[in-house]
Amino acid sequence: MAERESWAGIRERRLAEPGAADAYEAARLAFEVGAAVRELRVSRGWSQAELAVRLCALTSWARTPSPSRASPPPCLPPTAPTA
Repeated sequence: MAERESWAGIRERRLAEPGAADAYEAARLAFEVGAAVRELRVSRGWSQAELAVRLCALTSWARTPSPSRASPPPCLPPTAPTA
């Protein structure tokens, strides 16, 4: 029977493969973005469904011609002008 390899050994071997370090970094960044989105969503008291509706509204607003985008998108609260 073959000896089992440790998780650390498997990870080390896999990271030595071509492109693995880049893929690992991309996965780490995706995880961090997801965690930040979740943190902001929860802090605003939004459900995942509510966030999806707001994102769809924002995407729709962004596709409209520029002159009609004078006001903030309907899914975001208006902000005070910055000086």
